[in-house]
Amino acid sequence: MKIAMPVIETSNKGSIYSSFGRSPYFLIFDSVNNEYHFIKNEAENAVGGAGTKAAQLLIDQKVDTLITYQLGGNAAAILKLSSMIIYQAKDGTIEDNIKGAINEELDILMHIHQSHHGTI
Repeated sequence: MKIAMPVIETSNKGSIYSSFGRSPYFLIFDSVNNEYHFIKNEAENAVGGAGTKAAQLLIDQKVDTLITYQLGGNAAAILKLSSMIIYQAKDGTIEDNIKGAINEELDILMHIHQSHHGTI
């Protein structure tokens, strides 16, 4: 399982960042190898479409699970087409959220907010 989450710094000791498309980095945890790595979110400063660009970045990394606090409609549509599981982040540590995803104890993200460009 490859689990991704938006983060503000390249540390697994921090917390999940509140914004998906505008996060500076994504932490990717590979549960098979028990390894963490970070990728720069090149969409962070995009004029438009940051969420969709970030979604494609995760698909390209072959991520199958996302943990996030919120997600826009356009990004959600792209991720759902890839069959990615999208969990609602919970307050707590990155480790708590990873364990929750692995044990299927997190809630599926149900509230998808309207994309900033007015489409869903």
